[in-house]
Formats: sequence, C-alpha cells, structure tokens
Amino acid sequence: MRKEPNELLERLTATFAEAGQLGCLVLDEDMEPLLQHGLACDACPLARLLKLAPEDCRRARHFGQTEAKRFGGRYIYQCRAGLTAIANPVDLPPGSGAAAVGIVAGPLLMVEREDFLTAELGAVADQEAAREAVRQIPVLAPERVNSLSTLLFLAAAFIQDRSVADARLREQEVLESQGELAWLIGMLKPDSPVPYPIATEQALLRAITRRDLTQARRLLNELLGVILLEGGYAMDQVHARMRELLVLVSRAAIAAGAPVERTLALTKRCIDQMPGWPTVEDVSQGVAAMLRRTMDLLFEQRDARHASVLHRVTQYIEAHCHENPGLSDLARLCQLSPSYLSRIFKQEMGITLQRYINQVRVEKARRLLGLSDIRIVDIALALGYEDQSYFTKVFRRHTGQTPLQYRRSLLQQDPDREKT
Repeated sequence: MRKEPNELLERLTATFAEAGQLGCLVLDEDMEPLLQHGLACDACPLARLLKLAPEDCRRARHFGQTEAKRFGGRYIYQCRAGLTAIANPVDLPPGSGAAAVGIVAGPLLMVEREDFLTAELGAVADQEAAREAVRQIPVLAPERVNSLSTLLFLAAAFIQDRSVADARLREQEVLESQGELAWLIGMLKPDSPVPYPIATEQALLRAITRRDLTQARRLLNELLGVILLEGGYAMDQVHARMRELLVLVSRAAIAAGAPVERTLALTKRCIDQMPGWPTVEDVSQGVAAMLRRTMDLLFEQRDARHASVLHRVTQYIEAHCHENPGLSDLARLCQLSPSYLSRIFKQEMGITLQRYINQVRVEKARRLLGLSDIRIVDIALALGYEDQSYFTKVFRRHTGQTPLQYRRSLLQQDPDREKT
C-alpha cells in the first residue's frame, strides 16, 4: 500500500499552487504523482496533444529532480513538450510517514504564446487544438519564475530534515555567490590594471550599517573579483587583502550595534581559517559565511518581535525601490498598521522609512554611475524618478554631490573609466 504525503507537505504545495497560480505535483520515488494541485504536468494538455508517453514525462521529472539535487536543491528545466517546470527534491524527517521525494511546479511558458506556437508547434497538423492547449499554459516572466523557484525551495526547506535543508541552503548561497563572482570577473578587464574601487568598499560598509545582507554580499563579491584580478589570483595576496576587508566589515558592524566581543571573535576565527582556503571558491564561501554570521549578530540586537518584519521590509525595498513603495504598501505587506510600522522601523533602524528608501535608491545610483556609461537621466528613470532635477536633489542631499559631480570624482580616481 502506497504511503501518502504528510499533511504539512500537502498544505504547502496547495498554498504554493494557489499563490503562484501554477500547477504543483508531489512525487513518489517512481516519479509518479502522489498529489496534484492546479494544472500540473500530469494533466498537461500539450502532452496529450503531442501524444507523449507517460514514460516521457517520468523521465523529464527524474531529470529535473536529479539536477536539482546536483545544483543544491532547485532546478528549472524543460520537458519533452518544450514547456518549463521547476523541480525541488524533498527529504522529509524519518518517521514522517511520507513517501514523497520531490515537488514539481509547472508547466509554464517563459515566452509569448504566439512565439511558442510558431517555434515549437508549427508542424502540428491541428493548429486550433495546439492554440487551445497552449492557451491553458500560464506565461510567466523569467524573473518571476526564478522568484517562485526560490520561494518553493525555501518553503520546502521548512518541512524537511533540518540537516539536509541547512546543507542545501548553504549550497545555494555558495552557488549564488560563485555565480555572481564569475559574472563580475567576466565584466572586468583582466588585460589592464584594475583600480581598487574605494567607492564600492564604502558602499559595502553602508550596506552593513543598514543590515542589508543581499546588497552587502553583492558588493563583497565585487570587491573580491577586483582583488582576484589585481593579485593575479595569487592566493597569499588575496588572503592579505581579504583580511584587511574583513576587519573593516567587523568595525562597521560594531559601529551599527553588533556586540563587540562576539564580532571581534568571529572576525579572528575567520582570519585564522583563511590559510585553509586555497581556492577562489573557498574564499568566496568563507567570506560569505562570515558576512552572514556578522549580519546575524546585528539582527540579534533588535527586538525579536520586530526582526522578521524589518527583514521582510528591507528586502522588499531592495527589490522594489524603483517603485518607491509607500508606507501603506509596506504595512500591508507585513499586515501591520502604517503608524505602527513607521514607529518600529524608526525605533529599530534609527531612520525613517522614506529616508531608508531614498538611501537604497541613491546606493543603486552610485553603482550605476560608477560601473556603467548610462546617461544620468536614464539612471533617474530606472530608479523611479520621473524628474531628473528631483533625483539630483535627493542624490545631493545624501552624498553632498550632484550625480554629475560624483561621476567626475570617480573619473578622477580612475582616468581610464569611460565618460558618459
């Protein structure tokens, strides 16, 4: 007799399917559905139209689950019908009475339906049936698919065996950091001297002060990429520069309220471990872990009742600052009254919500001014400022310089930087 998935897994997948407006399957070890919510791949109209065998779908699901395990716990893949799906393995605790080994969300399209019909189904005889089948498949932007993949991964981690989930979370963080690092190195010019970006270092310290882990990790990767190129991948020189940087990180955290003794002990432990990091991947993983633990120390200093609320708000602002989210929008996000959210944010962060939003937007503007040749008016528009003069006013209020003056100061530090 086949076991059923546990109640928590059933609720998780049902809620995910409803919230994401996406089909969702819970799989057993034979890649057969234990549960189905919404229009999942087991009921895919396109598979029926193309007369795909059940074994074709099982093989595709097996591939997705195998790759998800190989890449740290989630994977976006294409099935035999040419549709996209999200795979997430599941390792439930012993004794949970569940036979589930994986989750598949989808099918979906990441291209317009007409483009898919033309490119993938042009040879199908019954074009009307093909059009009707494709009409039932949801179309999602790639960014939303990636966000849903992350959401499913984090939700599944909540109900899984704790040690497995923690290992996968760490692996995901390492993969993301290494991916960012590889991209940044590719964007730099290894055939010419790479000046050390003081502005990026200062931005990193400001991100730590704001308790913004996402931004801090990204900036730390930028600095690591420059240090690697500057040192010609000589690890002793890389270690020396990273030691200096980690000391600056710890001082910024202490200045922002982290406990002095524990922060200094964490920094010393990280520096002592550094000789055992012989590769770029080891350094990337080590400094990312140190940064995460440093930020944890900062969050510990807050009122525990407010920590999750503030984390959710700051992460939302980081992702949506170009929309200039209002107090009411953020309060609805946290299911709090606007006045209460405004009060606890000011108490815990030491800054008003609107000023924080402007700080994040200005920080993004600094990066765009320093790392690209985008016109200033386009930077203003990209950050949600319809009026360039207002953008200039806000930027000067936070930095003491106009955007043009800031860009010129960067050019003085690095004369080889291209002018806009």
